[in-house]
Amino acid sequence: MRVLFGVTDRTPQAWDGSIALDHGELIGLTGWHFLASDAIEGHSWQAATRADRIPQESVELGIRARLLRPGLIVRLRAGPATRAELTTPRGVLRCSPGRLALGARETFLDGAVVVERVPLSEQLGGPNGYDDYPQLAAFPDGGVEAAWIAFDPEARSDSIMARRLAGHASPPRAITPQPGDLFGVQLAVDRRGRAWFVWSAQVDGNWDL
Repeated sequence: MRVLFGVTDRTPQAWDGSIALDHGELIGLTGWHFLASDAIEGHSWQAATRADRIPQESVELGIRARLLRPGLIVRLRAGPATRAELTTPRGVLRCSPGRLALGARETFLDGAVVVERVPLSEQLGGPNGYDDYPQLAAFPDGGVEAAWIAFDPEARSDSIMARRLAGHASPPRAITPQPGDLFGVQLAVDRRGRAWFVWSAQVDGNWDL
């Protein structure tokens, strides 16, 4: 679920806090729109709404800086009996994550906090480099394969990467034997359950599949 803080704030406010679960398991917390001074440690976090920086020319025109509002992505295992309690400087809020429908939202603390159920997301690639153009394909056994292009800014080259997400899950692996100038990977599964990867590669100024 995603928790948005400071929805009704008009001035910067602290939103430090902690979370506790009853009849559920907390897998982890991830900051949503966190700044460098925000932090997460275990079941607790430090975050605040802050005024955005705007050019001096905008200030002279009377344009007011908007507030940047932080949030949390809470990954958990929940059932109908699960209760979440979030403690903040503005008060304590209690919700039932397992009963919250996908896309639905609830407001707390006079509208200052919004809790909504969102689809589970997962980072495909690693923390270094740039990953683009993701593709997904489903296998007959229910497995899901992902493919994408990974750009290495130091080597100035691309690699086609793949990872099994469901079924027999696997860590990321390189499909291309060596990095190169690549573009537009496509992924499909045939009737025999074999994955096929197709991409464009530039060699000596010529592009081929």
